[in-house]
Amino acid sequence: MVCDPTRRLLPKFHFLTSKGVSSSDVVSIVTRNPRFLRSSLENCIFPTFQLLRRFFPSDLRALAVFVDWPYVIGHCSLASNVERLLDAGVAHVGIRYLLNTRSFVLCSNLRTLLEEVKLLGFDPLKVTFAVALQAKTFSKALWHAKVDVLKKWGWSEDEVLVAFRKQPAMMLCSMEKLDAVTGFWVGRLGWDRSELIAYPWLFRYSLEKRLVPRALVLHHLLSRGLVKKEASIFTPFCYSEEEFLKKYVRSFTEETPRLLELYEKGQGAS
Repeated sequence: MVCDPTRRLLPKFHFLTSKGVSSSDVVSIVTRNPRFLRSSLENCIFPTFQLLRRFFPSDLRALAVFVDWPYVIGHCSLASNVERLLDAGVAHVGIRYLLNTRSFVLCSNLRTLLEEVKLLGFDPLKVTFAVALQAKTFSKALWHAKVDVLKKWGWSEDEVLVAFRKQPAMMLCSMEKLDAVTGFWVGRLGWDRSELIAYPWLFRYSLEKRLVPRALVLHHLLSRGLVKKEASIFTPFCYSEEEFLKKYVRSFTEETPRLLELYEKGQGAS
């Protein structure tokens, strides 16, 4: 702030606002990353913007990354990591996903992680490659802690990897979420963990809003023989709320009051 603000600071603010960034977002960028004030417009800020612009359809969308993740501006690893991903065959959609959701991944040491994700069989052309990379960016200690949570409920390490390959976003869930979902599914309902392994997308659903109320309804229907045991256990969780209520609650006229009670009870579960 001891420098000439008109010559050193104002052009940076003008650059952002000329591209459509609001004044409040400019303030957010500066307060969350004060280094922005020291960064050169020509050698740091603008080159970072040009790099981002390769992956977004508009200036404003590219600069939204500045607003959401201001520390990427001029980060020493960003450009090299982007080139590393491109050299590894990662599609633009995967890089855009990382820039949009977890830009810190592109400021990490990716050399080893890229090979690890490739060896797990993920396709660089699909977004799941970027999601897997994101999940693997966290410390090994955190990864192993999450695996241990699942092991507590009978999972093997191979089963964790099978589920991870199907839906890598499952390992972005907190340890508490992994424990709560598996504990409810296996511990409370007595259902087999193999269904969670086969359909790891279930971990991404809200326990209170979707998993618990629908599972309680399905558990009751199964216990009464009103739903075939061989039917897909995953499908009911994919429906919209209205579709689920129509198919699994209101269509069983005599059971509807009890099913609604269970559904509402599940929504109030902690």
